[in-house]
Amino acid sequence: MRRLFILVLALAGTAPAVDWALFRSEPIEVLSNTEKDARQVLATFDQTLWLTAKLLGREEIKPLWPIRLIVVQANRGNSPYKSEKLAPRRDAYTAGLLAGQPVPTALLRDFVTLLLRDDTPPLPAIIENGLITALSHVEVDGNKITVLAPPAAQRNRDWARIRLFALDEEYMGRARVFFSNLHNDSGLEVAYRNSFGSGQQEMEDILNSYFAAGQFLPETIAGKPLNPERDYRPRAVDAQRAQVLLADLLEGAEARKMYQGVLNAGSKDPDAFDGAGLHAEAVENGSKNALAWLRHGLALKAPPKAREAFQRAAQLNPRWPEPHLRLGDLEPTAGRRYPYYKKAAELDPRNTALWEKLAETQLEAKDFDGAGLSFRTAARTATTEQERERLQARQREFEKRRIDLEIAERRRQEEEKQKELEKLQEEALANIRAAEDRARAASGGAAPAKVVEWWDGPRPSGSATGVLERVDCLQGRLRLALRTPDSKLTQYLIPDPSKIVLAGGGEHSLGCGAQKPPRRLKIDYIPKPDAKLATAGEVAVIEFQ
Repeated sequence: MRRLFILVLALAGTAPAVDWALFRSEPIEVLSNTEKDARQVLATFDQTLWLTAKLLGREEIKPLWPIRLIVVQANRGNSPYKSEKLAPRRDAYTAGLLAGQPVPTALLRDFVTLLLRDDTPPLPAIIENGLITALSHVEVDGNKITVLAPPAAQRNRDWARIRLFALDEEYMGRARVFFSNLHNDSGLEVAYRNSFGSGQQEMEDILNSYFAAGQFLPETIAGKPLNPERDYRPRAVDAQRAQVLLADLLEGAEARKMYQGVLNAGSKDPDAFDGAGLHAEAVENGSKNALAWLRHGLALKAPPKAREAFQRAAQLNPRWPEPHLRLGDLEPTAGRRYPYYKKAAELDPRNTALWEKLAETQLEAKDFDGAGLSFRTAARTATTEQERERLQARQREFEKRRIDLEIAERRRQEEEKQKELEKLQEEALANIRAAEDRARAASGGAAPAKVVEWWDGPRPSGSATGVLERVDCLQGRLRLALRTPDSKLTQYLIPDPSKIVLAGGGEHSLGCGAQKPPRRLKIDYIPKPDAKLATAGEVAVIEFQ
């Protein structure tokens, strides 16, 4: 399981010379040189993660990337390390905080948003907005969670709905059923009835009364059972590693300067190479960062080498869709691309643009059922009404064209089959003509009047005379349908047209299909019935009459 890392670095000055300790509570880790701050921040994020999972009825929820929080001392020199948001930095979602202060609500809000976006199916916007607001206004004291009310400007019915589900004993035990139904696209009406036994309108009336009452005092509930002093034990951490993580808070030249300083000190830390933009050196030194491998692959010109790098990135982070997209881009045809795009879309089910890209590729690959499903999914995941209407219009347009597309595809397949059949017929005819040429050569250029004596195969003991009505070309073999004077139709097999003897006058050729006009001939054959082909024997000699 990919772990969620929260690394908290408390330091004095821009280049601290301090002892670092690691504190861990799976799947969270905290790095710090002050135990009190480390344990408090770890407990706050640990309990917020636990409460989010519990409310949604999940065993665990984890973000796509580690989450790193670096806590710096509150002084002017450290102001560049303070962050307003959790943002992607190299191999993690990263932010800087000030030591000795509560965890900012904005960072908890980003934290919950990332948890929902990265590891839960889409929910209605009114539900997700309420979850994010409610779960980001908490305070933690060990194993106790105090649910707070946000400022008045942020209070709305969406937030009140989640607070009601989380705190009211009548609803909190069944809230997970409600969210499970929504995750399965049941809709609000069905979700309300299946979980609370009341329809949407009745539940909205209850919510209106709850919100109008305005009784939103802080309420403390039991959280994850833990004792920070006992459960969060420190482990020593190398100072150069701390410098690399601190550099993740900076951008541009300042960040590169700090990474380069670690490398100049003799470190071979692959993350320092990666941060400095030396992705090839990072992978050479054993990087386990999926993003470093992907960036390395993008810089490679040889597709086989790039493919290896993208595959390694996919192994290092199996939940990341980007390597699968890049692998698909390397494929020459839509039919070979779209399985990779499909995997990427399944890993990122909220990505509307990705579902639309998959639909287009499936359409090009003639997978009409798959394209229709992907268009529907794209419309369902749209975050704005305008985008949803655009995608629904595209879906309707596709459904109108679908019949024409399927007819065109069937026609193309039939034409290909016909071309293949004609090719086989031409090959069979060429074999027959080659046999005719050999027969003429053996007779000195004149058509032999009777069976030539140089036949060295088994002696034919059967003979039949009649009208040849049809020749079936069977992938290198021929089947003759001969109607005898008694009006009986009998079929005979020519296993190898190049080995029969042709005699008699007239044109020595046999075309596939019905013979127009039918031709009279005599055949000598070896009785060898074949029930599967419905033939009476194998032809040795054909004498045209």
